Amino acid sequence: MIHERLRLAVESSDLKQKEFALKVGHSPSGFNAIVRGHKKIGKTLALAVQALSGYSADWILTGEGPRLEENLKNLSYWERLVLDVTKNSDRRIAEQVCLWLDSKAGPKKFSFDEKDAWGDRALSRYEELMTETKKILNQMLGHPDGTEKQATFRGMLLILYFGEDEFDSEDDESLFFFDEEDRDLDRIKEIRSELEELIGDGLKG
Repeated sequence: MIHERLRLAVESSDLKQKEFALKVGHSPSGFNAIVRGHKKIGKTLALAVQALSGYSADWILTGEGPRLEENLKNLSYWERLVLDVTKNSDRRIAEQVCLWLDSKAGPKKFSFDEKDAWGDRALSRYEELMTETKKILNQMLGHPDGTEKQATFRGMLLILYFGEDEFDSEDDESLFFFDEEDRDLDRIKEIRSELEELIGDGLKG
């Protein structure tokens, strides 16, 4: 079974399952649900496990082919990039998303062209929205209800980065426990929409 192969990879490492989970970008509770067979294993996670344990992602997913992968030479550059991202903590990824939003706002904040630059009111509103966003994300990071809140937290990051209509939570393994009725999630959607209005095409693109 696929989950038994994943468990073997974890147990063969020198790490405790909690440490293993964090290194592949999952909360301990969320990863435990995967190991126990309550959540599906996707290619992204399998590649992260391969990078950490040496067990082939293809073998984990299918049970076919060599069990161990000696190196990452057969991975495309895109797959290597995915692995690098999954090794980051949720907090670090949230910081990167906020930095990305700030970079998109840069032309409005610092333009010398009065037609393009924000006035004091728009700049103040932008800062208020970003402060509120960081507060919501920080509260989610410290929430004791690990698995469900982690999925909702990641959904928030996806909305902030891609916009509300650009992804399907049902197709993403990391959003298995995604709570679409979360009030803070609704507020993040509103913030993203208002940021689009403030920043314009620079964010929509």
